[in-house]
Amino acid sequence: MIRTERAALYLLIFLLGASALAFGSVEHWAQEWLRFGALLVAALLLWSAPPSSLLSERTRSLVLPGALLVVWGLLQCLPLPRPVLAAVSPRAASAYAETVPSSGASLEDWLVSRAGEHGIRVETAGPDAPPRAGTRDRRAAVGRSLSIYPYGTLRACLSWATALVFFVAAAALARDERARYRLLVGVAGGAGLLGILAIAQQASWNRRLLWFRPLPEGSQPVGPFVGPNHFAGYVEMGALVGLGLILALLSGPDGRLTVRGAREALLDREWALPRLLLVGGFTILAFAGLLLSGSRGGLLAAGAGLFVLGARRFKGFLPAAMPAVAAAGFAAGIVAALGRPAGTLERAAVVSAGADASLAMRLDAWGKTLRIFLESPWAGSGLGSFRWVFTSVQREGEWMVWGEAHNDFLQLLAEAGLVGGALLAWAVWSFARRVLVPCAGAGAGLPRWTTTATAAAVIAML
Repeated sequence: MIRTERAALYLLIFLLGASALAFGSVEHWAQEWLRFGALLVAALLLWSAPPSSLLSERTRSLVLPGALLVVWGLLQCLPLPRPVLAAVSPRAASAYAETVPSSGASLEDWLVSRAGEHGIRVETAGPDAPPRAGTRDRRAAVGRSLSIYPYGTLRACLSWATALVFFVAAAALARDERARYRLLVGVAGGAGLLGILAIAQQASWNRRLLWFRPLPEGSQPVGPFVGPNHFAGYVEMGALVGLGLILALLSGPDGRLTVRGAREALLDREWALPRLLLVGGFTILAFAGLLLSGSRGGLLAAGAGLFVLGARRFKGFLPAAMPAVAAAGFAAGIVAALGRPAGTLERAAVVSAGADASLAMRLDAWGKTLRIFLESPWAGSGLGSFRWVFTSVQREGEWMVWGEAHNDFLQLLAEAGLVGGALLAWAVWSFARRVLVPCAGAGAGLPRWTTTATAAAVIAML
């Protein structure tokens, strides 16, 4: 590898492992320096190779659905004529009708008229009163877009674009076998570091995040994360990748695990044994962090990944695993919205889970998320708008703010509509066809442990 590619590789490894230390990369400043890092990695790669060489046919097929989702998000921010907006997205048109003055009316006059309609008396200046400083008869200039929160949609597009840049860079660098293994070790190492922080935080918990930042009331710190589920989602991926690296080191050249091959690896003190100790330590720490998180979803996802890793000999299972997981995510929302209303919760299916408050709240939220989608099925409410649109389906008196639906499949469907759902189906199909089917191809022998572990990590994240 040339120097610029090596610099891009180590920067990418650092970003993949250390980005989670920025409080899970959920704050604006953390996201901004991640975007800067992604641009720097891309610049280093473009310096060493032309753009056409970075995108192989397989990479293009995997990137295209995500790139089109970014394009769709940008289209959601464009202002549209009122009739077109009402036809495509009645929800957005209704929201604008309640908050934005109609064409030809000034904002001040419109607000005064709205106050009168609601029985509110507003004192206005007489006709001879001088105009107030800085006031004009401004016409409404707010764009009537498909997204009810265009700023949030633009930020969501930036987040998706950042992830795509990371993916393209990793795919280009991973063509070199050494670089590929260094990337995987970097992912496992990042998860191991988070495991260390989780253990230290648990041992010295003082209601502060990383020992210097106060925590929100009722939160449980795990390493640098406030949310145990977000933490578990990261470390489960690194733990599975680390486990795949261990199995690859212990297996023979044909990928089979034998007592003889494991003995040879353990006796190889110059190459295999040091790597086994390093990666094994990362993996143990990552699993320890996963257990400390107490996230049931994280444990369930890790279990699904371990099943995929253990079912490596049943290669035909792999292509069906990813569509099955996506279908289960959609099914959870449909089940949550079925049945007759009961009590104060959304549906009977939620009431039946009343013994578990967390599960009941999630099921209730999933039913509401499906309602958001049904109110604007074609265009969605706009990428990144969930926090703001969710309040419209909450009941009177409900005060909890939901930033995410805790179901990425339903949230994407609600925010991007059927267009986003079709792009998600395309992405799942492309991954199954380009990655999982060749891995399970007839006559190809056993797939590499690292290949299967990476696929297991992807499925666990889903």
